[in-house]
Amino acid sequence: DTPVELADGQLKAMQEVGLGDVLKGGSLVTGVMQFQNVTESPMCRLPGSDARVSGTHLVQGPDGLFIPVAEHPEVEVTTEIPDVVYSLTTSDHLIRLGSRVFWDYED
Repeated sequence: DTPVELADGQLKAMQEVGLGDVLKGGSLVTGVMQFQNVTESPMCRLPGSDARVSGTHLVQGPDGLFIPVAEHPEVEVTTEIPDVVYSLTTSDHLIRLGSRVFWDYED
């Protein structure tokens, strides 16, 4: 249930974001996906965002470069292993969640 802020300030759960929605920062949603978590990967969290993402998802690191969440120095691996995970593609390939910037599914 990762909250995603839209450009108009509205919050939607990641699984409720739709094609054509405009995210905080102006990213236009061009794709919405759901995947079965067949690898049973636990979700990760980072301070500054309520996002729960896989460890392989890319996030902007302290030096401004994008790195896998699992390699971020502030990562917290949770015990949460969802059956389904959700992702987006956007016009600029960025997803801004809280103070964090994630790369979209096309990372």
